[in-house]
Amino acid sequence: LYATAGDDDDNTIKLFDVLTFDLLSILNLNQPATCICWIHKRGSAPVLAAAVGKEIRIYDGRGEKQEAMHVLSSIHRAPVVAMAYNPTFDCVVSADESGMIEYWSPNNSFEKPENVFEVKSKTDLFDFKKSRSVPSCISLSPSGHQFAAWSFPDRRVRVFDFASGKLYRSYDESLETITAMQQAGTALQKLEEVEFGRRMATERELDN
Repeated sequence: LYATAGDDDDNTIKLFDVLTFDLLSILNLNQPATCICWIHKRGSAPVLAAAVGKEIRIYDGRGEKQEAMHVLSSIHRAPVVAMAYNPTFDCVVSADESGMIEYWSPNNSFEKPENVFEVKSKTDLFDFKKSRSVPSCISLSPSGHQFAAWSFPDRRVRVFDFASGKLYRSYDESLETITAMQQAGTALQKLEEVEFGRRMATERELDN
């Protein structure tokens, strides 16, 4: 199965069969989903999480019911922008517009699993909040023991240990750093000045 979410003019989630490319079902929402994520282990019944504003709605992944099975309204206080499911820990990590990162179980409790950190204050998950940046995407390692997030506007790639929530490494992808490396000749690939200027103009346009 795979799922797609529409833009501002299309308040739907479409569910497809990968092998046949058949459209299986359309879930109608009252507003666009900001992100969607499958939250079930391989071989179990498909379950889809859809973030609609601050809410996270849990749907039957086969699309047999239009109504959400559960609506989680207390996990985030700001619109959710990214989610990823970790089958190794049976845990979802989600991020919102304020820079808050949350861990929660996709099962009936929807609480933080016991097999990860005890309290968030001992983690580095507040890094985004401190830097006033928002994770725009979250990606898990194949083992599930690490996750990486790219954030804006600080343009950093942060790699975390999943269980402890501790920051393992941070990569500065800011335009200032890229420019300094180009000028100092320390970049892995030295570009011609005209080409570099063209690419930087594109990056600034994307920022805007």
